[in-house]
Amino acid sequence: MIKQPFNRWLKQRFPKNASQQLNKRNIFILPSRAGIAYLLITFAIFLLATNYENNLSLLLSYWLISVWIIILYLSYFNLSGLHCQAKAIQAVHAHDKIQLDIHLNSTKLRFDLNWQDEAQTHIKQLKPNLQLLKLNWTAPSRGVWQLPRIKLFSQAPLGLFTAFSYLDFNQQTLIYPKPLACPEYLAGTGKAGDKSDNYNIDHKMSGYDFQGLKNYQAGDALSRVAWKRITINQNWQIKQFDQPQSSQVWYAIQHISAQTHEDKLRKLTWLIIQAEAQGYQYGLQLNHTELPPAQGPDHLTQCLILLAKHP
Repeated sequence: MIKQPFNRWLKQRFPKNASQQLNKRNIFILPSRAGIAYLLITFAIFLLATNYENNLSLLLSYWLISVWIIILYLSYFNLSGLHCQAKAIQAVHAHDKIQLDIHLNSTKLRFDLNWQDEAQTHIKQLKPNLQLLKLNWTAPSRGVWQLPRIKLFSQAPLGLFTAFSYLDFNQQTLIYPKPLACPEYLAGTGKAGDKSDNYNIDHKMSGYDFQGLKNYQAGDALSRVAWKRITINQNWQIKQFDQPQSSQVWYAIQHISAQTHEDKLRKLTWLIIQAEAQGYQYGLQLNHTELPPAQGPDHLTQCLILLAKHP
């Protein structure tokens, strides 16, 4: 109930921007536990001084509250004026590390800067000039990942106050499926819907060199089973082929065997990465969406984006 109005207020107070400048509009200050204890002790001294008409104790309470106020301003100035410039986040695979690079530009010495990323990054002392900060999170499942608001806080100089800010750098990135090795499909699966989809293996692999036979294992493509060699007392065997002579392959999700839909996408991710590394021209077919065979970093990125956004 309270969180939604607070988030709406944050969006108005802290607009999204890759460049953030800390000032009086986006810095909050609250007393810490030590600061509250300090204030209570000062108030107790003041009460005792007034009750017993002790001028020295009264002077001490005034001095303590003056120090308290000075530290309040010092806590604010420790953050005020800091400029943060975030760089674009690179796409990663699921469960890999997402890294946000932030350029910190400071004109003075700053202390005890704490960033609420996954590693709880702490900068003990920030020197004047430009400095690169790296924040990290673990990528969740595939899809579009939005960078959350990052809390920056400090309790310098004496820990009596917590000065903090919520920064939204307006960054998002794609998370690709995590590759799952499936070498049995590396030679291609063929396009779904083609006449060769009936799995006449000798026709489908006409551009490949036959290498031999190996025993069938769970997960191997049924299209490569050597049916003519199957006897009553003999294990199934599948045909092995070397790399395609035409160097052009298709990978279709309809022909990938896996326990879950996500595992199919993970296997396709591994296949296109391997095909790119080996110099193939590879096409990708995801139900009614397909990318024709091509090669190169741009084509690989297009395929990965398609896999990341596939429903």
